[in-house]
Amino acid sequence: MNGKKIDNSKEEYPLLTFRNVTYFPLTWHFAAEEFGWEYLFDGENGLSIASDNKHAETLHLPNIAGSVATDGKYYYYNGDIGDKHVVYRASVTDIKNPEIIFEYPDSGMMRRVNFVESEGDIYFYYFLGSSPVMSRRYVRKIQPDGTLTEEKPAYYSYYAHGYSECYVRGNGIDLKAVNPYFDSRTEFIYTVDGITTEVEPLPGRIRLGVRRNVMKDYSSFIENYIKINGEKIYFTATDLDTEEDSALYVIDTKTGKSEKLLDGVYGFHVYNGWVNELSKESTMIIYDNNGTLMRYTECNGDVRQIEKESEEGLALITATGGYNITAVQRTLDGKRTVVKVFDCYASGFGSVKGTIFETATGANYVKSEDKLCVYTIAESPNDEVRIVVPGSYYSSYVVESAFIYKDILIYKLCNEDKVVRVDLN
Repeated sequence: MNGKKIDNSKEEYPLLTFRNVTYFPLTWHFAAEEFGWEYLFDGENGLSIASDNKHAETLHLPNIAGSVATDGKYYYYNGDIGDKHVVYRASVTDIKNPEIIFEYPDSGMMRRVNFVESEGDIYFYYFLGSSPVMSRRYVRKIQPDGTLTEEKPAYYSYYAHGYSECYVRGNGIDLKAVNPYFDSRTEFIYTVDGITTEVEPLPGRIRLGVRRNVMKDYSSFIENYIKINGEKIYFTATDLDTEEDSALYVIDTKTGKSEKLLDGVYGFHVYNGWVNELSKESTMIIYDNNGTLMRYTECNGDVRQIEKESEEGLALITATGGYNITAVQRTLDGKRTVVKVFDCYASGFGSVKGTIFETATGANYVKSEDKLCVYTIAESPNDEVRIVVPGSYYSSYVVESAFIYKDILIYKLCNEDKVVRVDLN
């Protein structure tokens, strides 16, 4: 209960489980100290309980037919009106009267949009074309008044047949990475203080992506392999000529130079400092080396293996992402929480903020600021899927999509016209 194990043999008033329902004694310890209730019993009114505990809220959005997003003031979602496929905007205070802000063009290959949040703004993207190969992706930003612009989010990628590009912004650095064709090296261009620099190519055909034991990924979302920290740009890439496992590279925007840092890096996360060790300015890199979690300290070149739940406070989690390393940017009990993300070729166990996941594969995750939630966890594609909110007890089966905006989590239930909202704070 609340993350604590209860030894029923030592309880003055034990708990009772009957027909899969657990009953607890209405003592001050449980009701007041653990659950935060105020309660009163009298002969006239019976038992009264007052609680300000957070709870999930179920929303019935009219004509919903797909994923949903929010900016805290409005809900945005896919909807159907007869043969028309549209995007609705509904006020959080009046969801019964949504307005249409976009109608999907007749030439669209798909009939749904996907929502993303970037720097506090809400965007959606969709595809037009006759096939996945011959289609083009379009991006629209939703303005506060509900109108749309063609602006791109801070992290944006575009993919066409044989060509891909992405834009990544952070710490005053604007980076553009381009793959001219399927078998070409990645070209990097970055802008700092209005000055644009083209990075001198590394030897060989170095291309953004990851590879391990022949398994490789050069997905259209190539921004997944890039992270900006301070004045440096870090990325994973492979040498198309040697076909070795992917490595970690760095670009120093002060000098414009690029170099290889580490071999055998699949997923990684980079940040400054470690709790109670070295200095807060020291650059630390957590990375996955063939299934082993490693830590690299850039200032002194130290490399060491990190054991699962070690003294460094690491938390591992099972989800998709090609063995990517993702971090929840906060400290928990004075220790940093790091998340290891598996893909469909692996399984494992782990925890985030006390929530345990066992042998789960094929999952996705959403995150915003220091919030991270996992959904569509399944042993196989035919299994039911669910969403898990780390650090709480919200769990719902048969989930279609999830979206986080600041402290608000919303997700849609599969095959139902229901959306669930949870206030994460």
